[in-house]
Amino acid sequence: MADSSPIKTGRRHALAVDRFDLIMVSAILTLIVIIGLIIKHGNQLSAQVASGERVVYLASMDGLIENLWIVDPNMANTAPVQLTNSQNGILDFDITNEGSIVYSEQTLDGASNLMRYDMTRHQSQLIYVCKDALCTEVAFRPDGKVVAFDRSALNTGANMPSGAPRIWLLDTTTGQAGPLYSDSDQLGYTPHWSPDGKKLAFYDTSSSVILIHSFSTGNDTSITALQGTVGTGAFSPDGKWFWFPKAVMEGQQQYTTHIVIVNMATNPPTQHDLLPDAALDADTDPIWSTDSQSLLISRRTADQPLGQDKQIYQVDVVTGQAKALVAEPHYTHKITFGISGHGVD
Repeated sequence: MADSSPIKTGRRHALAVDRFDLIMVSAILTLIVIIGLIIKHGNQLSAQVASGERVVYLASMDGLIENLWIVDPNMANTAPVQLTNSQNGILDFDITNEGSIVYSEQTLDGASNLMRYDMTRHQSQLIYVCKDALCTEVAFRPDGKVVAFDRSALNTGANMPSGAPRIWLLDTTTGQAGPLYSDSDQLGYTPHWSPDGKKLAFYDTSSSVILIHSFSTGNDTSITALQGTVGTGAFSPDGKWFWFPKAVMEGQQQYTTHIVIVNMATNPPTQHDLLPDAALDADTDPIWSTDSQSLLISRRTADQPLGQDKQIYQVDVVTGQAKALVAEPHYTHKITFGISGHGVD
């Protein structure tokens, strides 16, 4: 497996797989390729596949401890290769377009450190010791020089509960790390960078809003994210749009998930839902198209017959008009990652 081939991951969060899941991974990859061809009606994605792209994911051999693995979807009968050999498990990871991998590795004392995997030397390197803290939800700035992450103090021996998460930044060139805000009362988790690396979005747990911090101005933009929303979402490849999930009451004790689109080009940003609140459809796993005009979504519609679950739709982010790309009774489809790291072509 040549080290010169690019590594791609469409989703930053961990994907745990066992032997059965590896089969599903192969099927999903094939499905994503088909979707790309449908959307573009061209050979751009075929060229990407021919270039030798690979997929990195988290998997467990024993069902307990997960490590980083890599697979080439373009080579038939090629077995996945294990990259790391963590004795305590890897919690999450992120990858730059150039193939640098940073990940959070759990330690015996319950903390987690930040590591970097060198694809050239096939070695892992400790880049930041999270002393008595959990450092997770790592997110590379697009240029690969800064990593944003959640840091939660464990307060071991202090007779105190673990602290709430706060956003920290690690300079990968100097090894220096520190909080995004000097105010320790500012909480937050799940950071997401804008494509130009000038903004950072995260969920503000103290105010129940999404904050988008501008490094150019030092100011924050607040996006209302009520109704039990957890986490944030993702910027579109052109940086104009941002999506986040919204929980909507489906019954007296049941919620469904809708997607909210934020127009970052307006001041202040405006937002609209892809579905009305009265709709009982559920949308999950959005992935941006590379032209930023639509999302690929796993949707469960309220009128689906028994035995048919989530299907894959292409949804226009302005009009909300949806087109079914995959609709097969008795099968559930989920978009877990795409061939391209910034969207699906």
